[in-house]
Amino acid sequence: MSYLLTIDLGGTNSRFGFTDLADTTAIFKTEAVYENVQFASIEEVIESFFAEHELKADYLCIAVAGVVEDGVVELTNLSWRADAAQLRDRFGFKRVWILNDMAALAEAIPSLHPDDLVELCSGVARKEETIGVIAPGTGLGQGYLIFHEGQYIARGSEGGHSTFAPTNIDELDLASWLLQHNLDMSIEQICSGPGLTQLYNYYIARGDVIPAEWVRQEVNLADNLAPIIVRGATSADPCPLCVQVINRFLSLLGSESSNLALKIYARGGIYIGGGVLLHLLGKVSFQPFVKAFRAKGKMTDLLQHIPVYIITKKHVNLHGAVVYAKKIVG
Repeated sequence: MSYLLTIDLGGTNSRFGFTDLADTTAIFKTEAVYENVQFASIEEVIESFFAEHELKADYLCIAVAGVVEDGVVELTNLSWRADAAQLRDRFGFKRVWILNDMAALAEAIPSLHPDDLVELCSGVARKEETIGVIAPGTGLGQGYLIFHEGQYIARGSEGGHSTFAPTNIDELDLASWLLQHNLDMSIEQICSGPGLTQLYNYYIARGDVIPAEWVRQEVNLADNLAPIIVRGATSADPCPLCVQVINRFLSLLGSESSNLALKIYARGGIYIGGGVLLHLLGKVSFQPFVKAFRAKGKMTDLLQHIPVYIITKKHVNLHGAVVYAKKIVG
């Protein structure tokens, strides 16, 4: 038997999955999640996993939030570095692969089942056509799948770092606020988990909507406001400012998702991953997303035919890493 260790290395957490490469059940024998702030490097996390579970793997595949060049990556939202050759030599793996986390997410798309998806925008996905993936989490990941010679080829991108383009007067005001505070003008800045904090601060600065008192008290004690904002927007007595933040977030995500769809002509559909939307699913209206996704002037009719799905499968990046490794190992 050959064992594969997969890691979804994000800006906040490292998720581990351990499996037998010959296993066709898509079920991990062992899983674990670690908070990156507790460690100084990916090497330390791997050592902790092996020591805790008394395991050894033949292969390692890491899906990482960052630009991967020649098996080396400097993480975008975490001051860590991962080098495939160094990891192979240090832990005695036969082979190590490092791929962009959006490439891993894209790898998983063709093997997803209907139960792994929730349709957000109706449409008809064309077979063997390009598929787009976007994932708001610690950052705003983007990637795609292209069909070539009988199979899909997955690619990640750094599209989340492209410039935020306002679509209305309110968003122009938001862009002006970002500039005044010398903040990065990327769409990721305001359309991600940390982006919820930026949007909250923006609306507080505007002062036209007052947050609920419990929200105001909690945000004064926290750096990451995203969990508080989500609770405020989804509670039985919603916080009006949190609702405003979530609606703007969904609108921004809808607009950026349609930008991606148009740029790659995603007639195969758009798939949304990441953890943010799963906390909102079934608790808030997604109409701000749908409206913004289809509001593209001459291309509105085209976008009405492109379906959008939310991925609900747990740890889908890990499963994508397994798919990638199995393709190579055979």
